[in-house]
Amino acid sequence: LALAKVVRASLRYETVDLSTLARETLEALREAQPGRQVTATVQDGTYTPLSRPLLVYVKKASFARPEVKDFLNYILENEVKIATEALFVPLTPTQLDGAKAALAAIG
Repeated sequence: LALAKVVRASLRYETVDLSTLARETLEALREAQPGRQVTATVQDGTYTPLSRPLLVYVKKASFARPEVKDFLNYILENEVKIATEALFVPLTPTQLDGAKAALAAIG
């Protein structure tokens, strides 16, 4: 019977600040369990699926073209600026180093 009332209720749209909600939830967890280490970031996957990685795929044949290599190098050298302007989360230094190493290993 309670569910029937919910279904018949009008929808109410409102803006929700997920960052504040997450911070408040984490603070409540810290207070409830003081010895527990509680952290949340996009990089550690806590906010999944609110963020998604941006992937670039290149065919091996295309990678032989100098302009493709230049483009990939440009992306990695300017990753923070590109990600920030596009409202993406930049890579961590470790992730960026890994991407650069993978690119260097290919050619």
